[in-house]
Amino acid sequence: MNTCIRFAPSPQPSRLESLYYGRINSHDSDGHWLIDGQFPAHTAPSLLVAPCIGDVVAYVEVEQRYVILHVLERQQQADDALTIAAQQPLRIEAPNIELMGWNQLSFTSLQRISMAGQHASISVSGSWVQQAEHCIQHAGHLTQTTSGIARCSAQQYIMTAEDDVCIDGKRINMG
Repeated sequence: MNTCIRFAPSPQPSRLESLYYGRINSHDSDGHWLIDGQFPAHTAPSLLVAPCIGDVVAYVEVEQRYVILHVLERQQQADDALTIAAQQPLRIEAPNIELMGWNQLSFTSLQRISMAGQHASISVSGSWVQQAEHCIQHAGHLTQTTSGIARCSAQQYIMTAEDDVCIDGKRINMG
């Protein structure tokens, strides 16, 4: 007796027909890039490095639309910064993260900048400038030490303490 067992075909992932490459010619206000003067494409959400006009990019066709996957080559121009662009919030998670700028490191936000940690250290070898409309400091203990002159000037200066105010110096000038 011959028995024939037929198995159902196993599901297969969708295939990409071809991977293309070309040079970006222009960019419009809708976020579409024109590749080789004739193929409109948009960037994949995973493409963090924003393309520039003149870049050679790799792209694929998905559901009759072209999607840019990689920036392959960039014409070197000293003025252009490498830009990481995302349409969604961007979070980087790792045990250790280091950001280094040999000449400058800037953090800019139109709303809020927050830093939190158990311990913090900021070391500056040159000048340190703080400027704000309102500056509020809360601490269990505050120690300020300077090797030169410490100066505080204001239109009005109020110093209050629940217990003692101690001023110690070789000379004390008031008035």
